[in-house]
Amino acid sequence: VKELVENSLDADSTHIEVQVTGGGLRLLSVTDDGIGIHPRDLALAATRFATSKLCSFDDLKSIRTFGFRGEALASASMVGRLSISSKQRNQNDMNGYSTSCAYKQSYRDSHPISSQPLPAAGKPGTVVRVEDLFYNIPSRRRAFIGSKKEKEEYNRILDVAQKYAIHQAGRGVSFVCRKSGGKGAGAMGGSNDLNTLSIPSLKNLSERRKSLRKKEDHAKGKNEDETGMDEDWATRKERDQAMKEVIGHVYGSNVAKELLTLECGEGDIEAVSIEALKFLAYGSDGMSDSDDDDDDDDDDEEEHLPAGQHLL
Repeated sequence: VKELVENSLDADSTHIEVQVTGGGLRLLSVTDDGIGIHPRDLALAATRFATSKLCSFDDLKSIRTFGFRGEALASASMVGRLSISSKQRNQNDMNGYSTSCAYKQSYRDSHPISSQPLPAAGKPGTVVRVEDLFYNIPSRRRAFIGSKKEKEEYNRILDVAQKYAIHQAGRGVSFVCRKSGGKGAGAMGGSNDLNTLSIPSLKNLSERRKSLRKKEDHAKGKNEDETGMDEDWATRKERDQAMKEVIGHVYGSNVAKELLTLECGEGDIEAVSIEALKFLAYGSDGMSDSDDDDDDDDDDEEEHLPAGQHLL
């Protein structure tokens, strides 16, 4: 799930939806509104070590993606019934493929089942579905059968989705994670345990990013020079507010109200001392009287933030 979500983020998505049935055994689906996959590239999508994230050897010097090992889809096709439906957002150079529909390809053991992808209904973006997980490894499948195990696996999936929802809120990416209802793999309904679509600050960022993305796609379609979206499309305050509201959605408003913001760049901080955390928690005047005591009990208490304080 983690790698499928990261593929969606690398595809410049603004909305990602994770759907789970039977703890992921019957169905695991990740849907996004990203750039999509060209129909001719679907044949290679589940090939081991294949990636579209590197175009030349020099790309290794400036990695801008979550990963490019090309193993998630290949592994899924070996232990489950994998299918990918995709429609490109910017439909240039279609070479005989229709621009009015998506295209779907199914895979077994890293290879496409059919020689050509089939036309399918779909919106711009990509849908990755893994059904009947471990159907060909009965001993492994039995280890995950049962309502308790299904609940545990779903909670792990939900935890992954929640963490990415928080981390990507400042980029205007909304997340939905839900259990699908019914017994069939394609059954709809069920509960949305994570849904950040309607959070006001995140919605504003998402709409703004979609508008800028549309302009970029239009420029590419006309072969105009386009420098791409820079980090100035949203202010730091707007990004922090979106993240804070998503944290409130996941962990509750009381936690969100008590968050403290730390500003740092990559590599700026290797370790944060207990004294620094106490300063953030208490303020410059708020060092407690016990700071001068040498009792072991006091030392133990100093290793933790006081109750009710959280770091963002």
